[in-house]
Amino acid sequence: MDRFKQVNDSLGHDVGDAVLKAIAETLRHCVGETDFLARFGGDEFVVVQDLVLSEMEAIDFASRIRRAASITYDLGPHRVAVEVTIGTALAPLHGDEPNQILKAADLALYKAKSRGTTGELFAPQMAMVASRLRRIEVGLASALADRQLSLVFQPIVGSARPQRIVALEALLRWKFPDGTTIPPSEFVPVAERTGAIVEIGEWALAQACQQCCNWPADVRVAVNVSPVQFFRGDLLTAVKRILTETGLAPNRLELEITESILISDTTFIDPILSELRWMGIRVALDDFGSGYCGLHYLRQFTIDKIKVDKTIIDEACASEKALNILRGVAKIALESGMTVTVEGVDNQEKAELLNREKCADELQGFFFSRPVSARIAAQMLRLQRRNVDEKANVISIRRPE
Repeated sequence: MDRFKQVNDSLGHDVGDAVLKAIAETLRHCVGETDFLARFGGDEFVVVQDLVLSEMEAIDFASRIRRAASITYDLGPHRVAVEVTIGTALAPLHGDEPNQILKAADLALYKAKSRGTTGELFAPQMAMVASRLRRIEVGLASALADRQLSLVFQPIVGSARPQRIVALEALLRWKFPDGTTIPPSEFVPVAERTGAIVEIGEWALAQACQQCCNWPADVRVAVNVSPVQFFRGDLLTAVKRILTETGLAPNRLELEITESILISDTTFIDPILSELRWMGIRVALDDFGSGYCGLHYLRQFTIDKIKVDKTIIDEACASEKALNILRGVAKIALESGMTVTVEGVDNQEKAELLNREKCADELQGFFFSRPVSARIAAQMLRLQRRNVDEKANVISIRRPE
């Protein structure tokens, strides 16, 4: 089942149990007399079907299950819309032992969820992916201690004065001892699944705050916060401790959260966000428009900044409809007192569009700068300060005329 945790969080575990029973009944009518059906744990079910003669037959069976189960269930006062994702494997093609075939189906399910498809059939390369993920999981255990992790910083500029850096976003990088680099898109999900992201996230926050202390006082640092840090760590305590240890002013720190945090337990999340903002820390909603977060979350939570996902600006250059969405987000942000930062500004066409439409306060992307090391970032800021000082001196010299 997809996003079953949301059902439990928003409607309660009694409703969640009722949904599981309803789906079990639906699945029972999909399988034959010689098939085996079981709830495997949590929100996962397993079907073992005999006498399958081809891959296409197995795929068709999975499609029938998906169509039957992906419906809206009426459960007393509640109507719950359910979607399911299916992974399929065949014996002996994908394994001749029960554990092998079950692992193959599980890998196919993982692939389907990661790609956002409704279902996948196992393929041998999935095992190679699983082996790589295992290497990442093992490596993460010592990555911090072995100093394999580092931070780079991508400048964020003001839209009115693109030559001025107003903030820098801290981004994680990981390099193995053999020189192999692992992109964050691969190792961050693994770190979240294992819980290692709590320690890594605190380390990144401390490093970013320490670097920011060396920058001009009007430049901020933005740090991403994983949902796992909210639910499995003590984020507030960590933030307070790090600010105290580094001496960074709270108003120079921006914490970027994802939409998935806002659809979780609001009674748990809202007090944390409120406390952070009370301290003076800015809260930014990252990747806005890339997921399933509705605009009503902007009314429910007090957010300081919206970071518009790069897919919006990509589409806005070619589609009037997408451009209208960007205009609408900017209008809502203006009325709510929120800053709008557009990510993914990687060419002049996008920069000129945003300048013409006046729908962004800040811009971020390769057109202005790629992520750079802490040393290069400090040099860029020193050069920026020198230019400002020289301009001020020129003005003061000419003023008597």
